[in-house]
Amino acid sequence: MNAATQARFVPIQLTQATKTPLRRLRQVGKSSLWIKDETQQISGAFKFRGSMSFLSRQAVPTGVVTTASTGNHATGLSLAAREFGYEARIFVPEATPEAKQSRIREAGGKITLVKGDYEMALAQATQLAGSGAATLVPSYDHPDIVAGNRGIFSEIQSTLRQAPTRIYAPIGGGGVISGAILEMAGTNAQIIGVEFDEFARTHAIVSKKIGEIAPPARPAPASVEGIAIRSLGGHTSSIIGAAQNLKLAAVSAEQMAKACRLIWQQMGIKAELGACATVAAALADGDQPGTTVCVVTGGNIGGDVFNAIQNNDNI
Repeated sequence: MNAATQARFVPIQLTQATKTPLRRLRQVGKSSLWIKDETQQISGAFKFRGSMSFLSRQAVPTGVVTTASTGNHATGLSLAAREFGYEARIFVPEATPEAKQSRIREAGGKITLVKGDYEMALAQATQLAGSGAATLVPSYDHPDIVAGNRGIFSEIQSTLRQAPTRIYAPIGGGGVISGAILEMAGTNAQIIGVEFDEFARTHAIVSKKIGEIAPPARPAPASVEGIAIRSLGGHTSSIIGAAQNLKLAAVSAEQMAKACRLIWQQMGIKAELGACATVAAALADGDQPGTTVCVVTGGNIGGDVFNAIQNNDNI
């Protein structure tokens, strides 16, 4: 990489982003399980980090930014755009929960609802940017977005004063896991990328067997949309493919619901279902020696969905 490219892989100091808490869920003998609680980020999810990183490094000639999002990226970008004095035009799949739509509007984003899934919303945002009317801010597939996400993992090491034995990070478009891979390079930490089992596609995409998976037979349950993505970013795919100490795991909606109940009842963390994928995977792996950290990426969940999960209703 040339010097300019290398610079974009270095995390910036985001004074506007919150250093989120790292809390221990349990300790058994010499093993411990920690939760990196990104529900406490300014936007209620980690996505604010990447948007601030991008806007700190990129020019926005028209003063308008645009993106596609299932909710959290749109909220984070809308808040970041407001910090920079920009307008945010957001394309959102119409199935996005109303709780997330409301947060986007409250953050200042102007929403256009799109019939279809994330990929269809992204096509419309890309078209607007292609017209020259706005600057596209990707949800995950850009070096500056990944650079912002690296802050999650630098904070983990700073708090623990060492690298953990293993980190569980979710895989949606690949932005969080890419941040983990880059930030933990040179350490002995194992990184476990966690997918929703009905959308598991990372290995096939990275090995270039497919470009994306077909839509599953049933719609993804509410509050899993952040990791219910059929494709993977080109930039993030390259980072994942080059990772030296990465393994993949997949969990079901039922496993995520169980993890969601656990961290609420034991820690008071109100998290989205998809954000609990990492905890679900760690629980499935059982007690392991050393220090385990699960990144819980966001807490923007509707009250009715959350209550249904807590009551063990069908999701």
